[in-house]
Amino acid sequence: MKPVKITSRTFELTVNETPDATVNMALILGKKHNFLIDTGVGANSALPLLEIIKDSAKPLIVINTHGDDRIVDGEVRKVLPNVTFDSTIYFPEDGLTLFHTPFHTAGDINIYDSVDKILHIGDMFGFSEGKAYPWGKGKEALRRVVEAYKVYDFDICMSGHCPPQKGAKVMMEAAEPWEDK
Repeated sequence: MKPVKITSRTFELTVNETPDATVNMALILGKKHNFLIDTGVGANSALPLLEIIKDSAKPLIVINTHGDDRIVDGEVRKVLPNVTFDSTIYFPEDGLTLFHTPFHTAGDINIYDSVDKILHIGDMFGFSEGKAYPWGKGKEALRRVVEAYKVYDFDICMSGHCPPQKGAKVMMEAAEPWEDK
């Protein structure tokens, strides 16, 4: 598949995770850095996005929104992060805020792009037929995530497995908690 231009600086690439499921990655071309959000299913899956920045002198920052066991396409080398944080990290020159929102996994990271007004949520929610479906555990954790999202003025929500959504903020605020399993 080929990257799709979402805004002037944001691209999305969807690849097959399994024959029946896809996974999304994003590339943001910032002023000071380039950002790869999620790494797909291995080194080969990110190549079309990396081709966009092959001649860029800006450093590439890789942000994995969460950790999952994945099907592997190409070489994969697990490494520990070289930057960690408890609450938020801000990249002022690039207009990005990373914030910790444990819900799908304990290490969930969401990214708010204040330039393009996009919220990158990884696997926090899925979307179908105009509704948001939480992909996490715990009613209190869901409440905290929704409250965290209310702080950000976003027009587009990009998910790890669904197409970009407009109006997702309202859908997520209306998401019904479910019974813990």
